[in-house]
Amino acid sequence: MTVFDPANLGLAAAGLPLLRDLIHERTGLFYDDARLDAVAEKLAPLIIERGFRSFLDFYYLLKYDAGAPGEWRRVLDSLSVQETYFWREVDQIRAFVCRVMPELARAAAGTPIRIWSAPCASGEEPLTIAIDAPVRSAA
Repeated sequence: MTVFDPANLGLAAAGLPLLRDLIHERTGLFYDDARLDAVAEKLAPLIIERGFRSFLDFYYLLKYDAGAPGEWRRVLDSLSVQETYFWREVDQIRAFVCRVMPELARAAAGTPIRIWSAPCASGEEPLTIAIDAPVRSAA
């Protein structure tokens, strides 16, 4: 397995753990230390495009800059897996229908249920949730 080395692109790795932690805090996506190279590899093009020299520069942009909301969309696009896979696995569907939705319905107590579907490369996942959730929660 080849490990991504940001120095090969002229980027200092300084701030990469801080950036990773900010991503976790803001989005819930967690990358352990063994996956820092994946974060670096996916975000390096955004950092280079901005003309930054380190991950710390990008951290400061995301944390403090007024333009951060637009940049966060780009970060999420970079970190997401661009394939539709979730609904092809029957165990995941079964867990969602049998465990997740009933618990959400109980906790919601008649109020609308809001679901963020992170794995939605082509859109089927949120549509399937919208179709299945009312039927399943009414059962």
